[in-house]
Amino acid sequence: MKYEKSCGAIVYKKESNEIYILLVQMNRGHWSFPKGHMNLDETEEQTSMREIKEETNLKIEIVEGFRQTVTYLSDIYTMKEVIYVLAEPKSGILHRQETEIKSISWFKFENAIAKLSYDKDKEILKQALLQIKKVTPNKETYKK
Repeated sequence: MKYEKSCGAIVYKKESNEIYILLVQMNRGHWSFPKGHMNLDETEEQTSMREIKEETNLKIEIVEGFRQTVTYLSDIYTMKEVIYVLAEPKSGILHRQETEIKSISWFKFENAIAKLSYDKDKEILKQALLQIKKVTPNKETYKK
């Protein structure tokens, strides 16, 4: 069996006491978090930062203390592991990678849960919210 590892991030911002989550709609139609394949010479955090930059044009800062793993069969021959970290945008204008991403947008937390295509992603987002509330109780974050 083949093994693939990808890394991505739950990217969030807080504005006017609302938490917004960045979601991407892949060209195949499903909504998820930005992520991509890990290169052999990268750490998980480096992959997450590179993939978010490639797919969304945002530079991110990873929030310590959050790491979630999803493992599944992507086809009958491939076991896929996806590592998610939690991150805040630090710079850049939101722009999608047109070759892979059909749509990209910020969603209020409740709308993000509803928009996500996979139950495992919904569960990860619920876990991310607990960490977000710990690290940014009243802090305003990135505005763009």
